[in-house]
Amino acid sequence: MQNINGILLLDKPSGITSNRALQRVRSLIKAKKGGHTGSLDPFATGMLPLCFGEATKISHYLLNEKKTYSVEVKFGVSTSTGDIDGEITGSSKTKEYSEDQWKKILNEFKGKSEQIPPMYSALKYKGKRLYELARKGEIVDRAARKIQIFSLDLVDLSKDTINFEITCSKGTYIRVLAEDIAKKLGMLGHVSRLRRKSVGNFFESKMVKLSILEDLAQNNNPAISDYFITIDEALTEFSVVSLNDLQSSKFRNGQQLEFDGHFDDNVKVYDHNNNLVGIAYKKNQNTLAPKRIFHLS
Repeated sequence: MQNINGILLLDKPSGITSNRALQRVRSLIKAKKGGHTGSLDPFATGMLPLCFGEATKISHYLLNEKKTYSVEVKFGVSTSTGDIDGEITGSSKTKEYSEDQWKKILNEFKGKSEQIPPMYSALKYKGKRLYELARKGEIVDRAARKIQIFSLDLVDLSKDTINFEITCSKGTYIRVLAEDIAKKLGMLGHVSRLRRKSVGNFFESKMVKLSILEDLAQNNNPAISDYFITIDEALTEFSVVSLNDLQSSKFRNGQQLEFDGHFDDNVKVYDHNNNLVGIAYKKNQNTLAPKRIFHLS
C-alpha cells in the first residue's frame, strides 16, 4: 500500500499522542508520506484525520473545518493542563444547577468570541512550543484568537459534572472553554473526558479503530483500503472544472489558464478522462491559477 493517496479517519485511542498514532498507522500501511490534521491531546479520543501520499497536500483544508466534540467537565478541581493529565492546582466548592439553568448558562457561550490559548498547547512563542515553556514553569502573554461556537447542547449532568456536545470553529480550545464555564459560575473545573465526533463533513460512522487496522495489516487483508477516503471525496465543497488535453498539460506544468465559464474560488480540476489533476483558485474573473497539482497515477 506504499502508493496510497487518501485520508483515513482514525478513531484515536486514549493514552497516545496524535503523532504516535500517525506513525503507527503509517508503519502498518507502509506509507512513505503522511501527516495528521488537527491534533488531539493524548487523553482525548475520536476522529483524527490522517493524510497519506498526495492527500497531504490538502491537509490544511481539513484544519479549517469546524469540529464536533463530546465533552465531560468535572467541577471542583483545576489542573495545570486543564484536563485529567495535569497536576491538581486548586479546588473549590461545587454548586448545583437545574437542567434549565445549565442550558441557559451554556447558551451564553454560543456565537463569536475571543479566547486566549492555554500555555499547554502546541502554539509557538519565539520558536518554542508553549507547552515546553509551561513545563519549565514559564508563562508568557498570548494573544486572544477569534473563535465561534455554533452549537453547545447539554447531554447529561450530575452533582459535580456536566456532559455536553459542542460544534466549534478551528482553534477552539475545549479545555479553556471548560475553565471559563466553571469560572463564570464561581467554580474551578477541568475536562475529564473529550471525544471528537466529526471534522467538517467527516462523521463518526466513518472512523476506524487502530486495533482493526492492526488486525487487517497483520493478515495482509486488502480490505484495509476500504477505509480510505479519496482526495476527490474529501473536497466536497469545491466546484468542478474539466479541461481538455492542452489545458490539462499546461495546468500540470503550473501554468495559469484563461477559462470561460463559471467557477468558484476553490476548484477541483479534472482532465477530459475525469482524472483529478489538482486544485485551483480564481485569480480573476476568467483566470484559473493552480494551487496544488496531484500526481495520482
